[in-house]
Amino acid sequence: MSFYITAMNALDTKDYQAIEGLMHEDFIWMNGYEMKTLDEWLEGLRKEFKKDFTFNERTCLFENEDICAYQHFVSDEKGSRLRVTNVMLLQQGKVWRATVNRVAVN
Repeated sequence: MSFYITAMNALDTKDYQAIEGLMHEDFIWMNGYEMKTLDEWLEGLRKEFKKDFTFNERTCLFENEDICAYQHFVSDEKGSRLRVTNVMLLQQGKVWRATVNRVAVN
């Protein structure tokens, strides 16, 4: 099974143990100038899921043994629609680095 499908299944079922198992021990999440460790990122993910966060119109853009990139759409707290692009760099089959880009769309 592809990494993308495995990761999305874990996210969709909110399987924190499976999600953590997909993450490299040296994981770093980057959002602009903000960086988070694995523990900080997992805590943020738990908070998003408590708010009933869901992925809308999710699409895999590219995947190979080194990278997985996908997009989805969300609405922010002001109701603006955003296209969210996630890029995950993989090492040893696990997410080693991840970053996100959010762009307002009409």
